Amino acid sequence: MIALKKTNTLFYLILLFVLGSCTPDPKPKSLPPQSKQPLELLTGYWEVSDAVRNGKNTAALEGIYFTFTRDEKLITNFNLSIEERIFPYRMQGDTLIALSDPEQPYLIESLKEEGMVLRTKMEGFFFELTLINKKDLSEESKEES
Repeated sequence: MIALKKTNTLFYLILLFVLGSCTPDPKPKSLPPQSKQPLELLTGYWEVSDAVRNGKNTAALEGIYFTFTRDEKLITNFNLSIEERIFPYRMQGDTLIALSDPEQPYLIESLKEEGMVLRTKMEGFFFELTLINKKDLSEESKEES
């Protein structure tokens, strides 16, 4: 009887050890979020036509521009020094993340052929930027000639 109890106890200990050492299958990696915007319209030169800073209209951003290239580069003068800078970027759903130091996220609220609305936070200020798509300036100047 004692031998049977020892065998059962040993069996349960081995069973607990085996079951306890099993790990669940790793969770499959989820796919990155998909954009709801037509990102094929993003490439090009965009100028700020209207800007809101912390909920109030501001004219201080006149002359600010963004250029998005096909090879995922962002060329912009939207920074404290208003100097042109170039950064690679990546998309995460509807958020464009400029790979600057630190990274600068821009939520693409809407994107149409003629205009786009970006939201971002920079230096503690919330910005909503309405941008208009400017055609290739060299093509415009050829048409004027």
